Amino acid sequence: MRTYLTVFALLLLAAVGAAGQAKLPGQGADACTVVSKAEIEQTLGVKLADGEKPPKLQTPGVVSTCNYKISGGGIVSIAIQHRPIKYEGTATVDAKKQGVEQGHIAGLGRDAFLTEASGIENLTIFRGDYDLISVMVMGSISVKPASAAVEKLGRIVLDGWK
Repeated sequence: MRTYLTVFALLLLAAVGAAGQAKLPGQGADACTVVSKAEIEQTLGVKLADGEKPPKLQTPGVVSTCNYKISGGGIVSIAIQHRPIKYEGTATVDAKKQGVEQGHIAGLGRDAFLTEASGIENLTIFRGDYDLISVMVMGSISVKPASAAVEKLGRIVLDGWK
């Protein structure tokens, strides 16, 4: 009886530990399911084709990408990534050194910034030390300002990646 209780306790601890950890891309976490197509359409005010997973942008445990074509042209791309290198919190500073202006977004993940250029909104969110979310919208969306809509979508993805 004691053996069964010990085994049960160990299994319970393992389950609690696993429940507290976020799933890695391609190992339970999927860029096409962290946010629904309907949520993207509502947030950006666009009609989308079904999400597609480009085979070259899928690596279990590392990256999962989902692309949605916008009716009338354009694309929405959602990527979740687990990086092997710890994020040191210098992305915005490094970008400025290279001449790229980015808007820092306080209170979104560990660090977040938005780059806007020629009809492209690119939001990068560092979820922690190793996890990264990228939300890129290329093309016209009906919700203005586009930057606020993309930030809102980023928050939905961040909340959905469990």
